[in-house]
Amino acid sequence: MFPSKNITIFALLFSTFLFLPGCGGDRPKTVKVSGKIEFKGFNIPDKGGFLYFAPVNSGMKRPTASPFDKNGNFQVSTYEKNDGLIPGVYKITLECLEHEISEENPIPRNLFPEKYTLPTETPLEITVVPGKEQFFNLVVEK
Repeated sequence: MFPSKNITIFALLFSTFLFLPGCGGDRPKTVKVSGKIEFKGFNIPDKGGFLYFAPVNSGMKRPTASPFDKNGNFQVSTYEKNDGLIPGVYKITLECLEHEISEENPIPRNLFPEKYTLPTETPLEITVVPGKEQFFNLVVEK
């Protein structure tokens, strides 16, 4: 099984919800969320990668994604650029592909171990509380 395939499917599914128009006044309030990932034992390509935020409570909120740069910096967007996350608990998965998808290489390898690619196994979890901007330091070890 290819871990990057799991994340790609997850990304496609929730991106459908991310870009669906909604009633702006009816949507839940977000809290600005940013952070930095410390990579221990990884060389991250200049293009960076993606974090995926999956709500722990399945009846709650909506999943979202955020790019991170080669230094691990990220700012989360749910409805609008850098607006953050809806308060709640999230499991975080990571994706950083060794190369772009192409005809010659249709299934690129995710540079992170499988435990960081599956919401059911990732040790990365955050709790976003209402009211104030939050910064998270995440540590990812090989």
